[in-house]
Amino acid sequence: MFSVTKFELRKNRNFVFYIYCVGKVTVPDYFFSEFFLDLKIKEIGREKVGIFSLLKLRNSISNEYCLVFCEKSNLLKLLLNLNAHIVPFLVDQSIDLSVGKKGVYDNYHKHLKSREFRKLKRFRYTCEVKNKADGLKKIYEKMYLPIMKERLKIKAEKFSDFKKYFKDSYLLVSQNKIAVGFVSLMKENKLLIMRRLGVLDASKELYSKSIMIALYYFLVEYALKSKFAFLSLGYSAPSLNNGVLIYKNKWGAKISHNDEIFTFYFGVGKINKQISEIFYGKPLICMKEDRLGALVFGGKGNKFFIKKINKMIDISFFQGIDFLLRFN
Repeated sequence: MFSVTKFELRKNRNFVFYIYCVGKVTVPDYFFSEFFLDLKIKEIGREKVGIFSLLKLRNSISNEYCLVFCEKSNLLKLLLNLNAHIVPFLVDQSIDLSVGKKGVYDNYHKHLKSREFRKLKRFRYTCEVKNKADGLKKIYEKMYLPIMKERLKIKAEKFSDFKKYFKDSYLLVSQNKIAVGFVSLMKENKLLIMRRLGVLDASKELYSKSIMIALYYFLVEYALKSKFAFLSLGYSAPSLNNGVLIYKNKWGAKISHNDEIFTFYFGVGKINKQISEIFYGKPLICMKEDRLGALVFGGKGNKFFIKKINKMIDISFFQGIDFLLRFN
């Protein structure tokens, strides 16, 4: 028996389509904030079905304007006859430090201008590495929770889950001797991993004063000085329109898949103009064997549009993206 859940997504009387979740899979949270933010979503069915019912569902999918999120099962893909691609739940982004300090600097100076780094002195940011977990509760409440709720608008994890990313140390950034930001640090041989960061009260003033530049700059500097070979900047949503992913790309971080991360089949039934418009400018990252590609709705040729930066690009813009596929 397989679980099937059906959702109705509606903007107005003339704009309605459906989502099917088949097997052990749900719609990832980032889809609601990235693609479905302006739509009313209602669950209209949930049941356990056998193979015969799945064959009937195949007909529904092929005749409806719909999206399908399916457990990564070859049997399910075959039974549903899905036009589907493998999508990772999250992607990793990492900087190759083995190229040396100049190589790292040259890489991110392609996107970040020198004047951005001069602001660090102007705003008097400093940093220190804390080797003990003292003060984590305050950091969680004053820096992590605000950025999740106010900036990213996604559900924050519990403190018990948060603190496991601080088993080694963390980097604390201050301004005028007041702590204003942090990044977590985990070490695995020659790999330094950042999994969590935060800004004091998710302050708009601090963002305007380049606090994010400070956090990433000091993190890269620490990784270089400590002779790590790679620096993981943490997980991002698998959308090339995702602001966090785009920002990490500016620092020369290559997109990759971690085998520990869950993958699923993403498929479509019939496509109409409204569905294409939802995804236009917001390519999904998909997988083919060990390669990552961009799954694009609409357009033609080798270039595609990224809504967040309002720009036409090709796949060379993102390190780690090797091919382009289109749903038209």
